[in-house]
Amino acid sequence: MLAAESGVARVIDPLGGSPYVEELTDRIEAAARELIVKIDGLGGAVKAIEAGFVQQEIHRSALADQRAIESGAKAVVGVNRQVQAGETPARIGFRLDDGLEARRREQVALVRSRRDAGKAKDARRRVADAAAGTANLVPLLIEAVDAGATLGELCADLEAVFGSYRAPVVF
Repeated sequence: MLAAESGVARVIDPLGGSPYVEELTDRIEAAARELIVKIDGLGGAVKAIEAGFVQQEIHRSALADQRAIESGAKAVVGVNRQVQAGETPARIGFRLDDGLEARRREQVALVRSRRDAGKAKDARRRVADAAAGTANLVPLLIEAVDAGATLGELCADLEAVFGSYRAPVVF
């Protein structure tokens, strides 16, 4: 796998004096510096994220990687190299257990029925009030969870203060 995927076998002695490793390191460093210059040109990391640049680069890189795998330009053992004859690579699909939602609803209802609702509400209010300022939220979140506040409730409270992030559409 290492030989096929890394390209290490394409050189006589990949670590002999490390010219191969040095070249790879130099390429990575040059690409990183180029990316840093682009990000700085956009006004820094926060501006680059807000402009959608970072997400666009992730998508661009993932698409290029997938195309390289599909075309065979990039080797991935078991996917496009050393695949057994007649074997098709497994497609990994994700499917939720049909009964999971009902079980989770029951568990949340049980938590809510056993907690002191007033105490949980007060703790959630303190989290929301602190989120509107500059206080450290971690101790307050822990207190709210200890009081029986659910993750969904706390997320909704924080979303009410901060809003929801929507990635910009970049073409």
